[in-house]
Amino acid sequence: AVTAEELGFLGAVAMIGLLFFLLWRILRIAERSRDTFGRLLAAGVGGLVFFQSVINIGMNLGLMPVTG
Repeated sequence: AVTAEELGFLGAVAMIGLLFFLLWRILRIAERSRDTFGRLLAAGVGGLVFFQSVINIGMNLGLMPVTG
């Protein structure tokens, strides 16, 4: 929210783009992992980052409730 307020629409789009790039890299690490534990660990970290980001963006846009 602070980045979007300070940098405007293009800054917010750039931050979301960086988030998707980070998620893409995490999934590539999961694909290239040689063992099952590494694959599951990377996929779990990617899932946590993704769901936390969706919840945060949804709350800032008013699509999700701020309090439960």
